[in-house]
Amino acid sequence: MKIKIRLAMLPLLGLGSIAYADSYDPATNQLTIPTITVEGTTYENVLIRVGNVLSYNEDVDLAGTEDSYDPVTNILTIPYIVVNEMAYTNVKVTVAPCVRITVASNFH
Repeated sequence: MKIKIRLAMLPLLGLGSIAYADSYDPATNQLTIPTITVEGTTYENVLIRVGNVLSYNEDVDLAGTEDSYDPVTNILTIPYIVVNEMAYTNVKVTVAPCVRITVASNFH
């Protein structure tokens, strides 16, 4: 059974404070990814443009806790995102050229 998630429902589902959640600006078609690891390198504060939306769900079944990117297929998988007060899970998109990438420091 699929359940549509509205922003107001997120705290009730335990999803109200997901630290890894991406943010998407439909006006600019830009997606901000707080952190992602690609082929062993961790990147922070990544800003990309979304190419095509390939698939998504409107239910609460998350497929993982952080984004994953396959450079061979150019597919980014996003476990959880809110767009226009609607939550989506297990989103798959193609990636247009990156706008900004910062390599995470490993200094402690």
